[in-house]
Amino acid sequence: KKSLEYPLVATTLTEDECRKIESPALKVALQSSGMPSNYPRSMLNGPTHYLGLNANRMFTTQAIKHMRALLDHGNEDTITGKQMRAILERHKVELGTSTSLVQTT
Repeated sequence: KKSLEYPLVATTLTEDECRKIESPALKVALQSSGMPSNYPRSMLNGPTHYLGLNANRMFTTQAIKHMRALLDHGNEDTITGKQMRAILERHKVELGTSTSLVQTT
């Protein structure tokens, strides 16, 4: 799973694309752990306090990695930080807004 997670910070896969990528690996992982391959995804992805296995979907993990990168690098005076700020500014222009897309307090 970690080998699938590592590049997600640099990807913009759709939810459908993520599902197609992770589905075969998930089936094998479930079968290897003695669980049926059709184990309910709501239980697999659900929080442990509801008896789920707390396994994030690839699409969710990708979004978390994107947000973490913004938080870690967005204010830095590095090439990555500057590119992130430029992209956010471009999105603001496209959206026609002058307010911050990522507010920090």
